[in-house]
Amino acid sequence: MQSDKSGNENNTPIPKTLEARESLLRCIIHPGDYNKAGDTFRVRNLAPRKGKDDVSSIRGCHCTGERAKRHGLEIASKRPGKPFSKLEGFFHFTPELVAQAFSSYQSFIQETLPFSVWVVPTPIYDESSPYVPWPEGVVLCQENGYFPAHADLKFSLPMPNDGENDILRDHIRAFVKVLYDIDPNFLVEEFPSSADAWSGPNLCQQLPAA
Repeated sequence: MQSDKSGNENNTPIPKTLEARESLLRCIIHPGDYNKAGDTFRVRNLAPRKGKDDVSSIRGCHCTGERAKRHGLEIASKRPGKPFSKLEGFFHFTPELVAQAFSSYQSFIQETLPFSVWVVPTPIYDESSPYVPWPEGVVLCQENGYFPAHADLKFSLPMPNDGENDILRDHIRAFVKVLYDIDPNFLVEEFPSSADAWSGPNLCQQLPAA
């Protein structure tokens, strides 16, 4: 069995449930995920796009570094109108941090938020149609299907379009800012070795149970 810097074996079955402190990775694409000066990360990119209720992520402890990097490069190559986009690295968070950020923000504003948020495994079986369910009987592992280590940060309500619900939009953006501020952990390649191999930090930074 082959493994890489992430410590994950290519054919190890992936659990269908998430651990509270499991590593989740959000691809960071430059320049689109940065401000106009290109030197500050746009925290809003941790929020859903208008009309959407999810934010894609990678289960870092169940994906090889090479596969995670390739996924990020694919996303960068598909950015419309940005032919020179590149994968900058990954923003690291956990389901536990999501819950902590939600609770902290709700306590800060001293009112019940109009939405809820959680993380759910969403393995992608068909690259051309990501919403095709993973077939029954097919084991979740690196060699099966397209991208079994995919997960979503899910919101109970979609991000409003401009002018539809400014209060909800502001709350969602404030929440992801709190999520970022709790642990602004970026995993990047300081000196990329090649287009395929991941030479950055270990993508599996799972902490022991509390």
